[in-house]
Amino acid sequence: MPSCEYCAAKRFQYESAGFCCSNGTVKLASHDMPTELLNLLLGDTAECKHFRTYIRMYNNMFAFTSLGVKYDKELAKRYHGIYTFRVQGQMYHFIDNVLPSNQQPRNLQLYIYDDDTEMLNRMASSSNADQSVVQKLMNILKINPYCIFLKSLMQVPKVPNLYIALNCDSTLNQQVYNLPTISEVAAIWLDQQPNNSSSTPHIQIYPCSNTNQLVNYYYGCYDPL
Repeated sequence: MPSCEYCAAKRFQYESAGFCCSNGTVKLASHDMPTELLNLLLGDTAECKHFRTYIRMYNNMFAFTSLGVKYDKELAKRYHGIYTFRVQGQMYHFIDNVLPSNQQPRNLQLYIYDDDTEMLNRMASSSNADQSVVQKLMNILKINPYCIFLKSLMQVPKVPNLYIALNCDSTLNQQVYNLPTISEVAAIWLDQQPNNSSSTPHIQIYPCSNTNQLVNYYYGCYDPL
């Protein structure tokens, strides 16, 4: 499939031409892809072909968060025909505690170890993983700003329990392509609400807890996470 003539995004078969940037209407800052990652994506070597074959596995292996959905269990447990995973409602992403609690580390917990231990933990997650590919992806993530930030959290002492909630007014126009009409930016900081609750949808990140946290779709770090 030809790439988008406006933003150069690659398209899947049958995906509409204006799906990515609305035919140039939406302009986002471009991020340069690391050369090593681009080679894995476009190269013709056996290693590159292996990476593309198991690209979803590697994506899950290095994800900072885990996926949470309400799925159709009746459809998923059928033993005949093609396996179908049907999601009902909204998809969520969960953030685990930075420190694993006597369990096998996963997601962002894997980033707090030294390189050798991190490699062992990642290789243990899948029998199809190639060590050279995993090592390349680990090296690429050393310059990733989100990875650097998450690793730096280990050095922050006595993190206070705070949360920021972004509330949406359902009566407002929520079109995704609307451009701002003013240059000012307003923000509301919610210190505390009755019964420690706030209207949904919202973002809540509680550090040093024993529960998973939600990252909703309108948070700026949703896509890279």
